[in-house]
This record gives sequence, structure tokens and C-alpha cells, in this order.
Amino acid sequence: MSSKDKSIDTPEVKKKSIFTKALNAVKDFFYKINSSKAIVAVKNTLAYVPKKLTQNLKYDKKKAIWGIVFIIPLLIGFGYFFLIPFITTVVYSFSYVQSLGNNPVTGDFIGITTEGIGFDNYQYVLNQHTTFKETIVSSFGSTIIEVPLILIFSLIIAVVLNSKFKGRALVRAIFFMPVIFNSQAVDIAMSTGAPLASATENVTADLFASMFNFSDFLVMANIPLVFVNFLSNATGSIYNVISYSGVQILIFLSGIQAVPKHLYEAAKMEGATQYE
Repeated sequence: MSSKDKSIDTPEVKKKSIFTKALNAVKDFFYKINSSKAIVAVKNTLAYVPKKLTQNLKYDKKKAIWGIVFIIPLLIGFGYFFLIPFITTVVYSFSYVQSLGNNPVTGDFIGITTEGIGFDNYQYVLNQHTTFKETIVSSFGSTIIEVPLILIFSLIIAVVLNSKFKGRALVRAIFFMPVIFNSQAVDIAMSTGAPLASATENVTADLFASMFNFSDFLVMANIPLVFVNFLSNATGSIYNVISYSGVQILIFLSGIQAVPKHLYEAAKMEGATQYE
């Protein structure tokens, strides 16, 4: 018998054959399930019901119905995570809220009691609270500064991400990462390292503060104090701008990509610049 007629079963060939057999067995298993009468009946029902309900409707109405179906999860999330808490907060603002504490046996939270008191809470924060007005003015000022910066930054990044370059998908993911990291689950997961992070941040801040003070440098350069305060607040808001720009970048990017290519070609033929 020649060497060509002999089959040499090396360990790699054996592993490959075992893997192939296992993969084929899994494929056959799912194929049998997918071809079963119950699954086929469910598929036919799911395909028949929408077709039967929309067979007499025009295309625009069908499109509108499917649009409503796709935004139902968003509406549920909006109602459960925003609308209900918002209404509850408004009700509590007109009430005296008192905690009933925890159950001494099980340790579970018992609940709260509310008593309507009208506008007493609003009168207190507007007339008697010492820091409410300063806090609301500071928050309003930060909003005025950060919102335009977020919009401008998001638009610029969206235009850059719309161009073709290597690693574009990775860069898009990087700019969307802060949206994920700002979630409550990530905050809880990172809370265990908060003391160490706080200590490191304080040491770093003290080190850079002793080396260089941005505001003092601008004042010594005879720049008006109004612009100094604006630039200081703007540089201090860099983290917030980047963190809150992920969703806005996607919105701008979707709008830019929705513009037909022939409009860009027509504008280019008309002599429009890249900026225009």
C-alpha cells in the first residue's frame, strides 16, 4: 500500500473532525426544531395576522402603524422612567413627606406618608432657604454655557465622523462610550473604588493647581474678568460636554447621512466649498 492510500490522523485532524461533527449535530438539532409543526404554525400566525390587519390599508398608513409599533418601547420607557417620577415629584412638592422608617424585624422599608400643604414648600425655598437662589442661578448659568458647547461640539464631531477614514466605527464607539459609562449600573459598579479615586484626584488637582492657575494667567494677561470667568467655566465643563455629547452626535450624524449624495454632488458642481 502506498503512502497516498494511508490516512494519517494527526491530533489537529481529529480535533477538527470532532468540532465539525458537533457543529453539524447542533445545526441538525435547530433545524428540526425550526421545522417542527408548532414552530411553523407560530410563524404562519405571526405572518398572517399583520398581513390580514393591514391588507386593506394604504402604504402610508402601514408605514405609520409600523412606526408606532417601533416607538412603543420608547413610550413605555418614557412613561415609566420619566413621566411617573416627574408627576410624583410634583405631587410631593405640594405635600409634607415623612418617612415611616424600616421594619424592625425584616429591615424592609415601610413607606412614606404625605400630607397636602399647598405652596408652603415653594414659599420656604424662595423666601427662607439660604442657598436655593444661588444654586438655581449657578445651574442656569452652567446650562447657558454648556448647551451651546455641547451642540457645537456634537455637530463638529458628527461632520468628522461622517467622512471616510480608517477606524471610523471605533471612533464612533469611543464617543458613545460616555453615554454607557454615565448609567446608574456603572456608577454603582465604580462606587467601590470611589475613596481611592477621590484621593488620587485631590492629589493631582493640588499638584496642577500649585504649578499653574489658568484664571490668574488670564487676569495677568489683562483679559477682562467677564471673559476670564467665561473661559474658566467653559474649560471646567469639558468633561460634561464630552459626556453629554454622545446622543447628540448620533442625532446629527443621522441627519447628515439622511441628506442624499446627489445634493452634495450638485453643490460641488455649483462651486460650493467644503464648509458650505
